[in-house]
Amino acid sequence: MIHYLTPLCDSNPHAVIAYFYFTFTDTKKQTKEGFLRSVIRQLCGSRPDIPDPVSQLYRRLREQNHEPDQESLEKALNASVRDFSHVFLVLDGLDEVPTANGERRGLMELLVRIRNWALPSLHLLMTSRFELEIDRGIRRMQDPSRPAVIDLNEQKEINHDIQTFVALALAATEFEDWPKDMVEEATARLLERADGM
Repeated sequence: MIHYLTPLCDSNPHAVIAYFYFTFTDTKKQTKEGFLRSVIRQLCGSRPDIPDPVSQLYRRLREQNHEPDQESLEKALNASVRDFSHVFLVLDGLDEVPTANGERRGLMELLVRIRNWALPSLHLLMTSRFELEIDRGIRRMQDPSRPAVIDLNEQKEINHDIQTFVALALAATEFEDWPKDMVEEATARLLERADGM
């Protein structure tokens, strides 16, 4: 998706893409604050000016060593999105946000608020393995007249793609001495544990 969107944004100075991956390997990249800070920084790097709410955050941080609160970060994001004809926010790995301390629930509530801004220039693409809390949150964001959730688990092509990948991997020379039943067993277990990934 990034490779598809980047040329579109490169050819249009009023279009921008910001990407955030909620990775389980870095706790700073599993929080809504980490997401907001990263996306604001990316968007402001593509603007000719710095929106006032972002300047205020920077001043408070620099002069008073005051960390921004959630509301201030949301206002800064809203201001950063404006003035672009298209803003593509790509959020990958929502399922990697921990459920502990309500972090995932808080993220989903934040994303619902962002969607409720109803900014016509803002386009959200979010990816996740199926998790009920995430599914509910995403469905709360949908316009019923234009459903926007694509469930790859419902589309059998993903399992076929995984099976093709596994078959190609097991056809490599390092596995050529494996008995046929072992290859079949390995294939079955890998498909079972792939969980759509």
